[in-house]
Amino acid sequence: MTRSTAFVAVLLSFCACVACENSPQPPTSPSLPESPSAPAPPPPPPPPAGSDQLVGSYTLSIDARSNCSALPQAAVVRNYNATISSRGGSNYLVTLDTGTFLNGLICTWGGGELDGIGCGQFLATRNGDTLQFDLVNNNDNAHGGHIVEQLEDGTWIELIGTSTGHLRETTIEARGSGSIWYCPTSRGYPFPCWEFVSCKPDDLKLTFTRK
Repeated sequence: MTRSTAFVAVLLSFCACVACENSPQPPTSPSLPESPSAPAPPPPPPPPAGSDQLVGSYTLSIDARSNCSALPQAAVVRNYNATISSRGGSNYLVTLDTGTFLNGLICTWGGGELDGIGCGQFLATRNGDTLQFDLVNNNDNAHGGHIVEQLEDGTWIELIGTSTGHLRETTIEARGSGSIWYCPTSRGYPFPCWEFVSCKPDDLKLTFTRK
């Protein structure tokens, strides 16, 4: 190779390198920002509780006038707000949340199924759409499980009895029999009351109306 030829070859090689360095490079894809983490899906709602048509809030009217004309109207016709709650299986508890009821151990010291049950509470059982309400006579041990209430004028009643009825869409009407003890003098505590009057209503009506 002559000197001139070698010079030309070197020159061409140099130009080729310069062209490679100055040629536009293929564009590169811009880097995308990282996607923020998607929020965790909300937890599934809890399964619905078992439906029990009986459980809930009611108004309760008690009419014990039949065969009890010796007692004042206020003692034999009573109206309450009431809650029916389940005690498991076919057993229920009725709790009256309006009224001035006797309280303390003299009510709740009943034992057995009445242990802890107050003087404004009573039991109920269900068999299909048939209901039985038991205002239990537990006087040998305590006064819970039925009604011991101070009326607006300071006098007292104690209502015991059993009524049976049927569950309808919004009402329960139960009828039975029982007894009412009435202390006609105003006092802070009902027992003993030597002036008491009593009667046995032979048509004790309990009417629950769903709120």
